[in-house]
Amino acid sequence: MWLVLALLAMGLGCSEEPPEPWSAPVRAATVEACAEVFKGADSGVMRQMTENDITSGDLCRCVLHNLERQYTESDLTLLAPDEMADAGTKATVSCMESMLG
Repeated sequence: MWLVLALLAMGLGCSEEPPEPWSAPVRAATVEACAEVFKGADSGVMRQMTENDITSGDLCRCVLHNLERQYTESDLTLLAPDEMADAGTKATVSCMESMLG
């Protein structure tokens, strides 16, 4: 859901041009929206992250990089909201597994 809101806030449209790196505003909005989600995260998850010196910013940058590897900015905007949320969840789980072991 956070990713949907970030992309909608940026007013992105679809593009037929060749894939390009995500724009700086979309990258920043994605990381900021992700960090907001983790402000209210389960205390056990946050404790485990803190014990491993992982900040929500670290995790959210990892999520961003995972999404950028899987989707172009314009392809991501073509996903249905539930597909976009699923992509964000999968990227988050992948990052948590790799960062927390």
